[in-house]
Amino acid sequence: MAAETNTLKKDWRRLIWITAGLLTVLVAWNIYHGRKSYRAYAVLNQQDVSQGSLVGYEPFKRGFLKYSKDGVSYIGEKNETYWSSSFEMKDPVIDVNGAYAVIADRTGNILQIFDEKHGKIGECRTERSLDSASISAGGIVATLEEDSVASYIQFYNPDGTVLDITVKALLEGDGFFTALDLSDDGSQVLVGVAYLEGGVLHGKVAAYDFSEKESSGKGPMRGGVEPFAGKNLISEVRYLQNGTAFAASTRGLFFFRVGEQKVEGYSSVEAEEEIRSLCFDRSYVGIVLNDTVSKNGPYRIELYNSSGERVMHANFGEHYSTSFVDKGTVFLLGSDTLTIFLKNGTKQFSGNVDFSLVRAVRRPGENRYLWLGASHIKEVKLK
Repeated sequence: MAAETNTLKKDWRRLIWITAGLLTVLVAWNIYHGRKSYRAYAVLNQQDVSQGSLVGYEPFKRGFLKYSKDGVSYIGEKNETYWSSSFEMKDPVIDVNGAYAVIADRTGNILQIFDEKHGKIGECRTERSLDSASISAGGIVATLEEDSVASYIQFYNPDGTVLDITVKALLEGDGFFTALDLSDDGSQVLVGVAYLEGGVLHGKVAAYDFSEKESSGKGPMRGGVEPFAGKNLISEVRYLQNGTAFAASTRGLFFFRVGEQKVEGYSSVEAEEEIRSLCFDRSYVGIVLNDTVSKNGPYRIELYNSSGERVMHANFGEHYSTSFVDKGTVFLLGSDTLTIFLKNGTKQFSGNVDFSLVRAVRRPGENRYLWLGASHIKEVKLK
């Protein structure tokens, strides 16, 4: 009996050592590939797409919304088309939230609303010129609009009919709205506001909450805050995750929450150099800066999480025209070049791409990506 017990103990020790060894190898393998850089790739799958007047791709449920000046198509990763809708817009801008999307003609007056199952579910021709539009997880739309004397926040139902909710800012009084984002439930709006004071253009963040009736006596305003004192302009406001939000200013980044009667900032990042570009998703915010000090490259990418903490920074010298962030991975796209930075700061890929690239996203699996262009959709593996 004692001999059997000793044998059993030895077998368990052997199993534990084998398991520990395998885990060590697996961790080392992941670290190695998580820090390795590539300059080449293999195409695993390719789909040809029609080019048209393509503007961009936006991730949407099972695939992407491929939109142009002539219309939009909901396509899968293998270019299968679920539905299409046509329109004529000079400068279409898109916003997606869950199963809903809105496309508005910037400086025009047409907006269309879509859902995953049916395609177009609403359309509206606005009385004022459109600047941008944001959609809630239930299909409610808020827009920034303007005329010669004021800027406006206007609400619409999912079918495009006008809701009786309007916020007006006089250009010669309160200032004018520069950016907008609608909460997931459609009840709260964040805006950037520009106003003149002492001949200097200032920027602040304001929040409006329409979940309570005016009879409550509070009114919709939930407060505002100026992220940076003095000259600055708010170019973007966005909800992140877990009740957090951020604003992008010409001076840097500002992270905040909206309280009962005030906007409460919890982190700010003032940029010492010029901000070249901004990218974000619901978890991360990235900025690319001109770096006039470092000898490691003329540009620097900085990535922040929703708590306002810097989680990555790296210098680079590759030229680019567009930036995106997806699950902590940053993509810097040129007309035929691509640079990829991982969240750990590794420049995972830098090289030429053999077609005109518009968007790139991560795919499940080791070093796999989906590259979306004007003429092709390619699933690739870095090598």
